[in-house]
Amino acid sequence: MTLLPHPELDWLPDGGLCARRFGDVYFTPGQGLAESRHVFLDGTGAPEAWRGRALLTIGETGFGTGRNFLLAWNQWRRTAGADARFCYLAAEGAPLHPADLARAHAAFPELRAEAAALRAAWPPPAAGFHRLRLDGGRVALTLLFGDATVMLSRMEARVDAWFLDGFAPARNPDIWQAGVFRQLARLSAPGARLASYTAAGPVRRGLEAAGFQVSKAPGFAAKREMIRAVYTGGPVQDPKPWLRPPPALARFPRRVAVVGGGVAGMTAAAALSAAGAEVTLYERQPPGAAVSPAPPLALVHPPLALGDGPREHFDRAAWLFACGWYAPGDWAGPRGVAKLARTAAESARFARIAAAPPLPGQDMSPLPVADAAGLAAITPPRNGFWLPRAGFLDPALLFPRLAADVDVRRGSAVTRLVPADDGWRLDGPDGPLGIAGAVILAGGCAALPQMPPSALPAVRLRRGELFRLGDGPAVCLPVHGLAAGAQLSPLLPGGGRIAGASQAAWRGDMAADAWRAPDRRHRTQVLDALAALSPGWGRLPLSPLWTGLRAVAADRMPVMGGLPDAGFFTRWYADLHYGRHPARYPAARYWPGLYSLTALGFHGFRAAPLLAACLADMILGAPLPLERPVLDALNPARMLLRGFARRADGALPDPDAD
Repeated sequence: MTLLPHPELDWLPDGGLCARRFGDVYFTPGQGLAESRHVFLDGTGAPEAWRGRALLTIGETGFGTGRNFLLAWNQWRRTAGADARFCYLAAEGAPLHPADLARAHAAFPELRAEAAALRAAWPPPAAGFHRLRLDGGRVALTLLFGDATVMLSRMEARVDAWFLDGFAPARNPDIWQAGVFRQLARLSAPGARLASYTAAGPVRRGLEAAGFQVSKAPGFAAKREMIRAVYTGGPVQDPKPWLRPPPALARFPRRVAVVGGGVAGMTAAAALSAAGAEVTLYERQPPGAAVSPAPPLALVHPPLALGDGPREHFDRAAWLFACGWYAPGDWAGPRGVAKLARTAAESARFARIAAAPPLPGQDMSPLPVADAAGLAAITPPRNGFWLPRAGFLDPALLFPRLAADVDVRRGSAVTRLVPADDGWRLDGPDGPLGIAGAVILAGGCAALPQMPPSALPAVRLRRGELFRLGDGPAVCLPVHGLAAGAQLSPLLPGGGRIAGASQAAWRGDMAADAWRAPDRRHRTQVLDALAALSPGWGRLPLSPLWTGLRAVAADRMPVMGGLPDAGFFTRWYADLHYGRHPARYPAARYWPGLYSLTALGFHGFRAAPLLAACLADMILGAPLPLERPVLDALNPARMLLRGFARRADGALPDPDAD
């Protein structure tokens, strides 16, 4: 993930904004909104074409100042129903700086409220996808920062209308070329409308070759002609049909069941409830149980990695999304965490990260470890980072907020899923529990219910313990939280601190509940980690507070998506190792209405909000906020497919290679 350069801009005497590289203006002063209405809204039949739609998706090829989006959002709000959702996706190769956006938005005073909300959520100029939640969650804006052809090729969506914008074709040919037009066709819903201010011959012919029926219309002001188009082509071949995400359900399910009451289940329930579903969450632990599916505190911090693969892309996108998703009241104690190197190898890695150009969303600064964070007691000093937006979440504060509109049924174990006319029947040990149009398995370490044959990755279990830090010798503890082999919380509002770690493998029998017993070795590990920071800290008394298990897939990626039909996958994809052309394979088949969100691993509270939003969009049929290579790496069928794709020598091909 790289930072994109800010565009070189010239502000003209008449108030216009010009991109120096292209020698073209973003909008005509005094006529920007009138031009957008004529070309894009009228050109796609808006707002009449939007009326009565529960979900509307618009795509744009050049976001620029956001003028077209802001106007479409404003008009949609005037005509949409209370439960409607508006999705907008837009490619942009040179994102504007917030200060430039504010100056440009001053030209559109009637869009003042929308423009302010956009600027408040504006992401860093990092290449990749950025999902912004606006209008209380009713509006989902997905910004695709980077080359338009590349970004659109990684998108999964069904677009109802296209605003084909960007600088003039002669000045910015990259936007107006066959590769972009093919991606527009791939992403278009049947009958999708398109409008553009240009009527250039190459653009018309390129759109027609991609499957659009193009016509000319009167242009805006002095411009004689513009084009309008309708997509009449068929589906476009998927380059990896075996990993194609499941299609949206024929209709959004009114009732949804979530199995599992940890952070995966709670965030999934909240996302689906916000989308308009009636959600019932089943948690096998009864009310007041001694064992909670969630820890009393959860450390959330930005990823510290230099890689550029799907895992790194997901971790950074998840962190940026989580920063805007959690509410101020979800946190325990002051924000800010010091992340310190534990070993010489980690110290060298941190040094490489500190020497590299800053990565978006990390918001960190290298530490000499004797500063205002209260770390002067650490001996010997070690390198690390100060993470100002990191902190400790309090599930006791967070979960009630997420469950405000969810029917939570604790003490309800789901043992079997049975197909029913309206979706799936959920059975417990004593009989039926209910029927739902969609079911999300988010139980983490819990045993899966009996269900149709599916192929989910096997998970490994990691055991963690948290301890309450008691009063001890007079020592200088840090004001803020820290992480260095063990985690130490800041002073909590109710007094006291919590320490712990979650790195021990567990290979025992879950049914015997032996994992719940305190482990002296784990306590010793935490004390040794604290003593390595400051000798006095290792003498502080620890009392057991919480024990839990975390599920981790073999490749350490979460598992999110539709449950694959194992028989179909085996029948059609067992010969993937032969390398036949993708056109020879049908699209992947999943059990309708069955989904998984599990194996979130060590950073579940960082990953869960974005995964839950993506899963809700998958069910709803909205644009997905994650790039296709990341979706492929999260797909529940990935391990089964990698087994099919093994070469004769037993080596595993790169699952992300084209």
